[in-house]
Amino acid sequence: MSVPALPARFLEPTGFVWGSLPTNDGTRLRWGHLPAQEPRAECVMVGGFGECIEKYFETIGDLAARGHSVWCLDWRGQGGSERPRRLPSRPRPRHFDRDASELASFAEKLTTARRPRLLIGHSMGGAVALLCLRRYPGLFDAAILSAPMLGIRAGGLPPALMRCITGLARVTGLGIWFSAHTALRVDAPTWGWLDSALRLAAQTAKKEFLAGIDTPILLFSAGVETFLCPEAHRRAARLLPDCTLVEFPDSKHEPFLERDTIRNPWFAAIDRFVADRLARTCPELRQS
Repeated sequence: MSVPALPARFLEPTGFVWGSLPTNDGTRLRWGHLPAQEPRAECVMVGGFGECIEKYFETIGDLAARGHSVWCLDWRGQGGSERPRRLPSRPRPRHFDRDASELASFAEKLTTARRPRLLIGHSMGGAVALLCLRRYPGLFDAAILSAPMLGIRAGGLPPALMRCITGLARVTGLGIWFSAHTALRVDAPTWGWLDSALRLAAQTAKKEFLAGIDTPILLFSAGVETFLCPEAHRRAARLLPDCTLVEFPDSKHEPFLERDTIRNPWFAAIDRFVADRLARTCPELRQS
């Protein structure tokens, strides 16, 4: 099936390249890269549950235009990364510590150490990003967390939570990509995945865990949120040593896919964060 007609900003950017990274157990993870013409920083970007690199083409282009050389990673079992042969679209219980290690390995092997590293993580990717920052201090110079998976709203009704998560793909338009590329699909969350996600949320909520992350962080929290509890974001922002919390009362869970009246101010917040926080230790990131 051919890709449905979409505006150019949603399609693969010119100059975008694909590659794969072997892990310690031989699993191959798919990555994508868009270099900036005059790079000031290396930006590593990871998405949430069931997501793929294709979803973020517009955002990748916007970041590259700002001078960030963008590197994207598909988590194992998602997108174009290697999956189990049996039931390849079925979500397994995740080993999030392994995900954090693979994220760190990806950043170390593919980005250049000569430029500052930025980490962007959305939802599940934001929670894994926190694990990575805690376990590998100094690897990234700053992090931007978009609605990180903290304070999951299970409410004693896991099936409802599952519908919330899978509904995100439909309302954000991700289903268009899945219609054209069926191999990118991921099924509804399983009990095993939910159990591991709740364990991760509990781990990252601990005061001692958050207090041990010194990396400057910009944390986005949505006001129209059906999957996460915004109060968990506020609490994390208070406990993290260097965190700037931005709350958008009218935004849903996906700020990078929101309408321009929300998306543009979100990018403006990112620009200010990069200029105000990173410029202290990385003068090369100062805005011109």
